[in-house]
Amino acid sequence: MTSFRPPRALVLLFLSQALATGATTASTTLASLVMADLGHEALSGLPSTLVTLSAALSAGLFGNLMLRRGRRFGLVGAYLLGVLGAALGFVGAWQRVVPLFLLGAALIGAAQGGYQLSRYAVAESVPDRVRGAVLGAVMLASVIGSAGTTALSNVLMTFAMRLQTSSEVMGWLLAGGFLLLGAFLTSFWRPLATPLPVNAPSQQRAAAQTAPRRRSPIPPCAGPPWPSPPRRA
Repeated sequence: MTSFRPPRALVLLFLSQALATGATTASTTLASLVMADLGHEALSGLPSTLVTLSAALSAGLFGNLMLRRGRRFGLVGAYLLGVLGAALGFVGAWQRVVPLFLLGAALIGAAQGGYQLSRYAVAESVPDRVRGAVLGAVMLASVIGSAGTTALSNVLMTFAMRLQTSSEVMGWLLAGGFLLLGAFLTSFWRPLATPLPVNAPSQQRAAAQTAPRRRSPIPPCAGPPWPSPPRRA
């Protein structure tokens, strides 16, 4: 069994996934605290619900987009959508505009449904025998991203004091920076495998319809094709 050395291009996906997970941790985890700080403790679970719902609805849309335009185009688009959501969420929380904050949470969730598909891009770029190990490395990068966000809590508190806000609100600005850096790194990634075009099944059906049809041979009959009348005694 020969050893496998992952391509350098996959390192960009690993780093982008770590940054994206850190952004999700910094925004979604702190969203309930932000809602409570805005005076809506009864709706503290609403941002997380919007994130989960938006991620579920956008995953299929981003998958279709990647089949048409490529993995890199869809991933970069997902990261940039997350940057927009983080910016709106930060401004909404800072200026205490609840609908704007909830819109940012929904866009963060929609972006999450897109950039989580980077695992499929990784799976397409490695041999089958090491696919499980490489996907495990992607999950490890996600854990590192979450831990890195926690380590920046003191930095968030320092910037929050300058803007006269809380560290929970500054977490959304940090999430936007992480996602912007993830989009920058992914833009330099070159996919090693191209997904099948979305119109491949229709082409196959068209080829099957235009192909000449062959008549199946008639099997030999042992007797007449109609039932014989009953004999009279």
